[in-house]
Amino acid sequence: MSQETHCVLLESNEFAAAVADKVCNSREPSLIWAYAGEGHVAIGADVYALSQGDAIWVPAGLEYDIRSSPNSVLIPIFPAARRAHVALAVPTRTHFTADWNDWLVYQFARSIGYLRGAAAAQGLAGIVVGSPGSTPGGTPVPAPSVPLPPRPSSPEASRVALRLMQDPADSASVAALASGVSVSARTLQAQFSSETGFSISEWRTQVRIAAAATYIDIGHDIGWTAQQVGYATPAGFTKAFLRRTGVTPSSFAQRRGQRVDLSETGIDLALPDAVGETHADADRRRVPPVVPSSKTWDRVSDFHVLVWVYRGSARVEIAGELFNLREGDAAWLPAGLSNSVSLPAGSILLPLGSQGVNYRADAPDVLVQRFSDDAGLCLMHTMVANYSRLRPAVHDPHAITRAFAQQSAVTGVSAGARTSSKAAHVRALAAELHRAPADRRGLSEWADRFEIEPAQLASAIISITGMGFSRWQSQIRMTMARRRLEEGLSVAQVAQALGYAHASGFSRVFTRRHGLSPRAYQRGGWQQTAEPLIVP
Repeated sequence: MSQETHCVLLESNEFAAAVADKVCNSREPSLIWAYAGEGHVAIGADVYALSQGDAIWVPAGLEYDIRSSPNSVLIPIFPAARRAHVALAVPTRTHFTADWNDWLVYQFARSIGYLRGAAAAQGLAGIVVGSPGSTPGGTPVPAPSVPLPPRPSSPEASRVALRLMQDPADSASVAALASGVSVSARTLQAQFSSETGFSISEWRTQVRIAAAATYIDIGHDIGWTAQQVGYATPAGFTKAFLRRTGVTPSSFAQRRGQRVDLSETGIDLALPDAVGETHADADRRRVPPVVPSSKTWDRVSDFHVLVWVYRGSARVEIAGELFNLREGDAAWLPAGLSNSVSLPAGSILLPLGSQGVNYRADAPDVLVQRFSDDAGLCLMHTMVANYSRLRPAVHDPHAITRAFAQQSAVTGVSAGARTSSKAAHVRALAAELHRAPADRRGLSEWADRFEIEPAQLASAIISITGMGFSRWQSQIRMTMARRRLEEGLSVAQVAQALGYAHASGFSRVFTRRHGLSPRAYQRGGWQQTAEPLIVP
């Protein structure tokens, strides 16, 4: 079903300039892209003016400042993969035509970390290098000259392949790789052999050498490259590289080292053709990738979130109630209630803002409302300001959620069970379960705590959340488990925090609910930047 009302949540489409000072990404590069209007990025003594469609790639380790003009939106984006196969060692200007907008906005959405699963294999670095307007400062970056091996097609083998491509240094055993996708080592080996013509070991070596060739292409030294792709010594790396390419790494670097100074040519750099690739293939590769279908994990959060369908459509489930959203709709995902989102290919859902838990306050009467058609630019500005450090000097992060709730109160109808006296007990119990997820009290004990009959509490939980107590509690625990795994805690630490006697028991429950183990989830079940530019 769909419950919605048309609303005008924004008093004005005018908005102030945004600023981010002294940003320095220690681990990841970033792409500062002018979505609309204009601004500039200052890196040391160099100032890069950006107009709509322009972007500047900033390598990790460089401090920079961002300024957007009034009524303009600049978006800081991080790479889609934790370790891109193409690296850019210098600030690199490029320009994207409007048909790239959706893909770039999707990249920002991925960096926030709310979408399920690993990011697409084609990262931002490769796209920047491949864009016709790419002009690296000083020297162009050649395309990879050593091709990647063919990808396997089986779901399990494909997931393992993606893992190894995103992190060539991954040294997990075949047994560990197989366990991560819930198949036997023998099955995984058979899938790779029949679908790629290589054993897993051979396939991994090919990926490592292809990645190494790219690193050498852009000027990294051999010792550094060897470590990045998983070799303990330069000698071992040299032997593997020679066997795969027929030349040593040093000879390869000399052969590929002829570069053109763009200041002398006065032209923009187009991506050179890869080995064996026709010009038609290269042209197709420059077409924007399709935004893939995506979804979130089922979750019960301890904070409210307001989300907006930027492009396409979305299927949102809140406490068992289905809402079919179309482009321009916004949905309130209340704290304490189970929710999930499914997005078809080409669709993008963006968070507009969040609000801390206040279980004494009722949820909005209307959970879905529609923004006016001309509000898009202001909403993008709000989204960037709330989920990055690029924001106006005076900024209220809760203005958008407060406006949504106020408008709901004006246009809404009775919320029924959500605002009944039953809801007070459910909100209080949700707060307790989030505060102490290891608490092992059962429904009867919680009913005693709230001085009501167990049957009354059970009925209230079902009417408010759409599910029974055990399932609801499990979703809260799994939501908190994912959050702690994303923070880098070990499986044993997460198990202890959630009240499991043994890590193995927690791992079984997590794997059954997610289709992958806790360790596999940490490696590829989610994607979020490690840099502090994005702030929840």
